[in-house]
Amino acid sequence: MRRNTFKMGVGSIIFCLLALINIAQASLILDLDSDGKILSASGIEINGTLYDVAFSREKCATLLDGCNENSDFFFTSESAANAASFALLAQLFQVIESVDYDSGYKLTNGCIGTNYCRVMTPYAMYNDTTHTVSTVYASNHQYNQYDVVDTLAVGNNATIAGRSTFAIWSLQQPTPSVPAPASGLLFVIGLLMTGLASCKYSA
Repeated sequence: MRRNTFKMGVGSIIFCLLALINIAQASLILDLDSDGKILSASGIEINGTLYDVAFSREKCATLLDGCNENSDFFFTSESAANAASFALLAQLFQVIESVDYDSGYKLTNGCIGTNYCRVMTPYAMYNDTTHTVSTVYASNHQYNQYDVVDTLAVGNNATIAGRSTFAIWSLQQPTPSVPAPASGLLFVIGLLMTGLASCKYSA
């Protein structure tokens, strides 16, 4: 009798863990175009804070109010832009709901080159005289072992190459309350099953 109860408890715990994984994946919301490319994503977690990010190959000057002052940038340090770039590789450029956004580097808006795409986060002016901007980029390669994060200076009014696109960040916007997802219900049921199993085991 105790053996059966123990098995039930372990199964319930696994059930809960799987539900938690589903909840975490569901927290990332993607906005896709008609071709399935990511226009923007909501719910990227960086150091405990959630952010929204949009992708565009427009000139930096067009996207960021001139892109010619440090106040134009959302992240204003290399370390912050670096953390944002690593978060893209770890959370967004992965397999999500059976779609491979890692090897499928062209599934990010603006990425039209071959082999990889550099997703650049601008964070500071590099040289006022040459009108160049410091960026940290996440290189999303078709072979994920070549995914890297590095730095690059680009012209604030230059047309960027097809292997590059800008990441435009903002704090996550609040969304209206919605009913709990099915995975949340599964988690609650799992907790109840674990509790019942514990009670039977104690008895």
